[in-house]
Amino acid sequence: MMKKIYIVLLAVVAGFALQAQNYCAGLKNPTSFVITGSNPANASWTGYTGSKNSQTSTCTQWGMSFTGSAIPANQLASQSSGSSCTSSTSVDINNQSDTYKRFVIKGSGTDPLTYNHLAYQPPADPSFIRSIRLGNNCGGTHEAEMLVYQFDVVPQNALIIIWYALSLQNGQHATADNPEFCIQVERKNPTTNQWQRIGGDTLCYTRATPASPGTNVEPFYRGQTNTQTGATYGENIYLPWNKVSISLNRYLYQTVRIKIGAGDCSMSVHYGCCYIAGECQPMQIQSSGCPAGFTSVIDTLRAPEGLSGYAWYRSLSGAVEDIYNVSSDVQFQSVNCTTNTYLARLNDFILPNGDTVNTQTFKCVMTSAMNPAIPFTSTVYVNVDNAKPSVALDTVSDCDGNIYLTNRSFSGTEQLDPAKTRWRFYEDTTASGAPINTIMGDT
Repeated sequence: MMKKIYIVLLAVVAGFALQAQNYCAGLKNPTSFVITGSNPANASWTGYTGSKNSQTSTCTQWGMSFTGSAIPANQLASQSSGSSCTSSTSVDINNQSDTYKRFVIKGSGTDPLTYNHLAYQPPADPSFIRSIRLGNNCGGTHEAEMLVYQFDVVPQNALIIIWYALSLQNGQHATADNPEFCIQVERKNPTTNQWQRIGGDTLCYTRATPASPGTNVEPFYRGQTNTQTGATYGENIYLPWNKVSISLNRYLYQTVRIKIGAGDCSMSVHYGCCYIAGECQPMQIQSSGCPAGFTSVIDTLRAPEGLSGYAWYRSLSGAVEDIYNVSSDVQFQSVNCTTNTYLARLNDFILPNGDTVNTQTFKCVMTSAMNPAIPFTSTVYVNVDNAKPSVALDTVSDCDGNIYLTNRSFSGTEQLDPAKTRWRFYEDTTASGAPINTIMGDT
């Protein structure tokens, strides 16, 4: 601790630099399921085909069964245009005469089955120019599909964002029999090398079409009229683009796979398909550094975007909290609970007893939920070193660690001699007692 004096020296933290490597290669705007180039997280795609069972997808079981061998990335049929719905019954994606291609990569445009209400890309984010269509857009024998995106979790990709839009036909069956959509997350147990679901219901998301005739199908929409109620038998209903945030910060340096499935009704009569688009973000607090000019801001701290809630904390004792004991918040005080951005200011480095600290620990506790009823939190930390100058009777100056004082006083008509300007420094702003230091200035 250093004693609070008239001048408090504060400095800047160097921000985390995002590396140029793609830690979720092949997930955003894919042109093919074959991932080429830099792939530091060993990402890969695999496909599965199957059928819808007479059961509802839950976070403990799939309502769809996937039969046959896994379809590796180099065999997944991808194309930029849609496919027709003919009487073809083949599920062999290598059969080029099959007029229905599975696992289609979509470009620009809108889905005609939703009367063009549903865009092929998330309209809220123009950085997406492609999506993947999963499932099928016609009833009959094409049944269910699942894509698996597998990768190694590192801090640079520990937050996965999955955008999805659904186009499901209303069969007015029981919920267990209707078309549906499901996301689950699994990890490879590092001890047993077996795949297991992680996080319980927190890392699972399911959506089925409404079950009974004439009921409110909110938030689904009817394709023709864009109304929310009274979908009739066999009518297409759709769900506009939404997203789920999947925090994998608890599973760093483990191998994880995200399973995304869409299926027909259990009778293979009413279709079910979805459009998905994804990206990843680092689970780090990014620092933009010290802003130049006359401001008390030390640093701008940004947590990952896309989660549902943020709570910022700063250390009161100056001690670094044990990052594995995130439930102990005794030495932290909440400073902001609304956005993913926090401005670290001069006062954050002054303790309640008046002492100052040269380094301050900030943390952000972020809330998310794939299952809205079961939120979960992730915590990220950053240390900020202070060296930005401030003066009690002057404005905060620039970010180079220097203090610039200008004599703007006057005494009648007497001219000031800049070479003899004397600055006195006191322990408090009342300038009581003897100065703790005196220097000559040139202004």
